[in-house]
Amino acid sequence: MPAVHTDDYIYFSSMAGLGYAFWHQGEQSKTLEAGNTLLEFGRKRGDYRAKGMGYCCIGWSRLISGEVAKATEFFERAVQVSVDPWFSLFPKLALAYGLILNGKVNDARHYIVEIAEFCEEFGAEFAGEPARFFQGVVMVGQGQIEEGLHVLEKSCRQWLQNGSRLRFAACGSMLAAVYSDLTREARSGRQKSLALHADTRAAVYFQSAIESALQIGAKGTLAQAYRNWGNFYKDKGDIDRARDCFTESVAYFRLCGSDVLSKQVESEQSALAEGPTNKPEINGT
Repeated sequence: MPAVHTDDYIYFSSMAGLGYAFWHQGEQSKTLEAGNTLLEFGRKRGDYRAKGMGYCCIGWSRLISGEVAKATEFFERAVQVSVDPWFSLFPKLALAYGLILNGKVNDARHYIVEIAEFCEEFGAEFAGEPARFFQGVVMVGQGQIEEGLHVLEKSCRQWLQNGSRLRFAACGSMLAAVYSDLTREARSGRQKSLALHADTRAAVYFQSAIESALQIGAKGTLAQAYRNWGNFYKDKGDIDRARDCFTESVAYFRLCGSDVLSKQVESEQSALAEGPTNKPEINGT
C-alpha cells in the first residue's frame, strides 16, 4: 500500500476547530480531550501552533466547569507559546475573554488592542470582529457607557444579520448581562429612565441569544444565559420567572457535566424568596 501522507496543519487546525465547537456545545470532556491531543501532537512535532491551541482547548474546558481563574492560566500559557502572529490571535482572544469573565477588564484591554491593531493592518476579521466587541465591554466598564453600548449593539446586529448564530448567541448573552448590570446600577442610583432602557434591552437580548443558542445546541451558552436571566428577574422581584430560569440553567449545566456550577445555581434558586411573585418595578418580559 502507498504511504499515507499526513498534513500537520490540516490535522491540528481541524482538531482545534473541534475543540472550539465542543466548548460552545458545553462538552467538557471532549474539549479537554481535544486540548490534550493537541498538546501531545505539538510536543512530538515541535509545533507551537498546536501547543497554543491545545492550551486554549484546556482553558475552554475549564470555563465549562466554572474554573475561570484556572482557565485564564491556560490561556496565558497559550499566549506565551504562540510565536506565529496569526495563531497568536486565538489565544489572545481567549485570554481577553477569560480576563473579562474574571472581572479584570482593564487587564484584558492590552490584548484587545494588540488584536485590533493586527487585524486592522492585515484584515484578519475573524478575530477582529470579536475583538471590537470586547473593546465595547471594556468601554462600558470604564464608564464610556453610551459609546461602549453602541459598539456592542453594532457587533450583535451584524452577527444576527449575517447568520453568525454562534457568535450572536455567545456575545448577545454577554450584552444582555451588561444591560442587566446597568439596570441594577441605574435602579440603585435612581436613574429610572436609564433603568427602563437597559431593562428592555436586557430582556430582548436574553430572549434572542437563547433562541440562537437553542438552534445550534450551545448548551454551555444556554446554561450561563439562563443563570444571568434568572438573576435579572430576581433583581426585578419576579421570583417565579427567576426560578424558571434557574431550573433551566441547572439542567443545562448538568448536561455539560458542570457539577460545581449546577450546585451554585441550585443554591441561588433555593435562596429565592418564598411566596407569591413580587410585582416587577419596571415593565419587561
